[in-house]
Amino acid sequence: MQPKNVAPFKSTCLALTAMLSLHCVDVMAMTYHDNKVTFSAITQPGISLSVGSHYEVEDFSVTSGQDPNGKIYKGLYNDLVPGESRPEEGPMIPTLSTTFSVGRKGSSQVAAWFNDKIHANQNTFGHGADQLNFAFIGTLTLQLQQGTFTLPGIALAQGHAGATNNWWFGGQTCTYLDGSILGYDHTSVKCVATNADGSKWTITFLRGANDVSEVEITKVTPA
Repeated sequence: MQPKNVAPFKSTCLALTAMLSLHCVDVMAMTYHDNKVTFSAITQPGISLSVGSHYEVEDFSVTSGQDPNGKIYKGLYNDLVPGESRPEEGPMIPTLSTTFSVGRKGSSQVAAWFNDKIHANQNTFGHGADQLNFAFIGTLTLQLQQGTFTLPGIALAQGHAGATNNWWFGGQTCTYLDGSILGYDHTSVKCVATNADGSKWTITFLRGANDVSEVEITKVTPA
């Protein structure tokens, strides 16, 4: 005798199988990438990066499904490690870099999170983001020739421009500097930093007229 309710049971199984298949395809499509951002300093007296610099994530937003293993979390501590020096009109410029392992998929949700935390006048581009792969807020500590500087509320994020994945930089204590007003093509932010002795300084960062994954320190002055 044919068991009762076979058809509904088979339909339920087929529906579950379809849902699981879609889930598997979605997971398989996700790929972790080593997303490296580099910090450099221009060749002028008083600006020299050194080992001991680091970035600690205090809050973050990642596009859904792009970090299934939870590699990004509050309290993530990333050292800035020595990278390749590059020729810049003669002298070699030391660089430090750090890498975040996470997927790359742009979303308006991450952009909205970033725009809420960092306003247009607080990032180097001078406008809000439309889509971002991921975004972090945290404390940046820089070992420079003048001392050890702490910058709270610094934002690092990655978007997409053309065929490249470009980084965003800004901060809750930073102010956008319009390059057209200053007399050059790029834009920057000036951020408040605290030296180890408690004194206040300002550090100017460039992100926009250089490599898409490079943040350049262009000026360090007492506040």
